[in-house]
Amino acid sequence: MVTEDGKSDYFYLCEGHLADTAFATPQVDPEVEKAKERQKALGKEIKELERRWKEHEAKKKKDKGDKENENEDEKKASEKSALKAEQEKNDAVANKKPRIYLLNKDIFSIRISNWKDAQRSKKTSQLLSKPNLFPKVPTHDPASTPSPSTDNTDNSEK
Repeated sequence: MVTEDGKSDYFYLCEGHLADTAFATPQVDPEVEKAKERQKALGKEIKELERRWKEHEAKKKKDKGDKENENEDEKKASEKSALKAEQEKNDAVANKKPRIYLLNKDIFSIRISNWKDAQRSKKTSQLLSKPNLFPKVPTHDPASTPSPSTDNTDNSEK
């Protein structure tokens, strides 16, 4: 995943989320694009080669027995097999699924706010679990103990 700020992030996703364009969009790999273009070009080359091969076969039937035709046949057959092999290789690259997706900016901000909320609630629960967080209730009876200020005033009057 690539976030809106361009930094990479990693987390597990299912195929359903990756298919959802509102969640994430695939980043186009230039190698795959080149392979698709090359695949189209190879397809055209193979069709042209097959057309020429058919023409050659028709001509060969007319001119049976020429040794030059045999050499030409082998050359065209090897060229065709080489093109087919290259096309299969390009098919594998062109059909490769994208590995990097761009995460929607709203999804990213929601994910960040959820993380911050989790941190805040964790901190709050830690604070509430401390025993000295709130002041304690007085344990002595306030009426039974004389206050020091009244004692001083009584002694000074005598």
